[in-house]
Amino acid sequence: MNRTIYKNSLFIMIKNLIYGIAGSALIGLILSWFFDGYIPYLGGGAVLLFTVYYVFFQDNLRLVLTDDELIVDRFGRKNLVYVRDECSFASKIVRTVDSTLIPDSDCSLTITDADGKVKRINCSNLGGRRFRRFIGDLGLLEPQESVLEATKKEK
Repeated sequence: MNRTIYKNSLFIMIKNLIYGIAGSALIGLILSWFFDGYIPYLGGGAVLLFTVYYVFFQDNLRLVLTDDELIVDRFGRKNLVYVRDECSFASKIVRTVDSTLIPDSDCSLTITDADGKVKRINCSNLGGRRFRRFIGDLGLLEPQESVLEATKKEK
């Protein structure tokens, strides 16, 4: 029995953590304009703690693909189990390229089970390359992909 496990990309986790650190510093700075003492530190610290919790625990995705099943684990628990023969799958990748030239991929998997219930799973934390490998192993040939390019307004 083949069993393949797909986990979050470490690069994406670190990137989200850096964004969270920058956001907590910004919140602390903004709060320091209005409050004295420890309130700015508490506000920034709360945002930082939430970010660490979200990046490492809440948004921790693990997909286990076997010959018969797709198991979706979130927060370290087996949340969803799908029998592959009884479900249909669709994938979508939206790639954004902005002026920093660092591409970002928004990856999603849509699962329709035997009862007709539709579940959309955000797989962006896997990263584009790992998600493409996953959907290839799942049996989807080509994801529906679109590219959004951010542009600046010229004055």
